[in-house]
Amino acid sequence: MKKRLFVNLAISLLVIFLTIGLLEVALRLFAPLHFTGFTDAFHYDPDVGYKAMPGHHLSLTDYQQEMYVNALGTINFQRDFQGYKSLVFAVGDSYTQGTGLPADASYPFQLDLMLNLKNTNGKGRYSKEYGIVNLGLAAYGGEQSFIVLKRYIGLIGKPKFILYMGCDNDPVDDQLFRSGMRHKNIVKDNPRYGFLYHPIRLVFYKSEIGKRFRYVIQEKVIRKSAADSALADSESQTPAQDQLPVIEKIIALAKENEATVILSWTGMNASYDFLKDWALKNKVQFADWEPLVTDISENIADLPLDNPHSGLHYRTWVNLMIAESFKAEIKKATK
Repeated sequence: MKKRLFVNLAISLLVIFLTIGLLEVALRLFAPLHFTGFTDAFHYDPDVGYKAMPGHHLSLTDYQQEMYVNALGTINFQRDFQGYKSLVFAVGDSYTQGTGLPADASYPFQLDLMLNLKNTNGKGRYSKEYGIVNLGLAAYGGEQSFIVLKRYIGLIGKPKFILYMGCDNDPVDDQLFRSGMRHKNIVKDNPRYGFLYHPIRLVFYKSEIGKRFRYVIQEKVIRKSAADSALADSESQTPAQDQLPVIEKIIALAKENEATVILSWTGMNASYDFLKDWALKNKVQFADWEPLVTDISENIADLPLDNPHSGLHYRTWVNLMIAESFKAEIKKATK
């Protein structure tokens, strides 16, 4: 009797494992799930939950995810910013980092070339006028951006300009940060997981079945955080309105360090319009890239805004227009 019970249990377990294995193979072949962002390039930070890990990070899924992180921990090809006459800090989330693009296609890198390439007597050269320090990181909210901004003012020095490009996700990301969820991310060196880090990542980041469990859990957490955020108090309030307290903190920090703030927003939507109007009324500079992108789109009708992959985000030409708008505001402030 016991032997039959053991045999039946063994057969049941074998069937379960075979079914899971076949399901995993089928999902990998026909329906792989790709997440935006590249958490293999992150490690734990007690202040903001996670930060970029120095080194070159490359992942190829249905698109290229590439990050160059220098020894300072910024998303830059430059090893340091010695020799630059002025510093420009770009803070924000994945749209600032350049998620879903080659590392040289982010708007901060495009801005770097625009500001530092000089044409002298028909000969081009790179001049170290502005060191564009990319402090953006995927899923950072305004609160994390503010902490990182303060940190790098201490580490690198006072910037001449601070560029902040907000995103509609920021209120939820801030709520996730305040609730402690960002400190629970499964990233390297997180003391919460210890020796279980690698097995947990193998299950929830590498297996297709585990990814789907993680996705369901994340969606539940995000919906709860959205309900807990200030946006739940008013259906008419835009995410940009919700971000005003942290934006005002960034402006105050800039004044303390004699820096000029230039604001913008990632989406051409109600938040963009609100922040543009608010900046005008409060005499804060705003990088108004929407008219450029709209004009190009109207003249080249089939030109898409977003990348054709699971990571989405803007194409390089849109980042070029964003950089052009920030450049115009920087030049305006230096006249």
